Amino acid sequence: MKRLTTILGIISAVLTMVGTIFKFLHWPGASIIITIGATTLAAYMWFYIFVQWKMVTSGMEKGFIALMGTAGIFAAIGFVFKMQHWPGANLIIKVFIILSVLLIVVSLLRVLGEKNEDLRYKYTQTFIWLLGGGVIILFPFIQNLLN
Repeated sequence: MKRLTTILGIISAVLTMVGTIFKFLHWPGASIIITIGATTLAAYMWFYIFVQWKMVTSGMEKGFIALMGTAGIFAAIGFVFKMQHWPGANLIIKVFIILSVLLIVVSLLRVLGEKNEDLRYKYTQTFIWLLGGGVIILFPFIQNLLN
């Protein structure tokens, strides 16, 4: 299952990037490639949840994995809806943003609650990446608040 998940992740990333390049260049087939790539990415996130779920025992870790996987699914589906100009894209993306903010909070709680120094370092790195990604995602919203 781990191998399938890894292969699915690589395929989905490549297809989504190629489809996006096709879309920017207005080449034919872009919509199909993006849809297949992002749908595969959503499936990858689904498998990711189950693979990681079996590996951890802590309740906080399981919650973090479930939240991260669910946010990834909403991100992939929201991306497809937005690129295809389908209705409901903004709602899906808003759910993704809410899940991302919750993910940042849970990540911070995970850092603060960890006693093992090595794991705390690893969790801190994850928190910093999530916080950076959150700032990038929320930048337009933050910019509107400042103006």
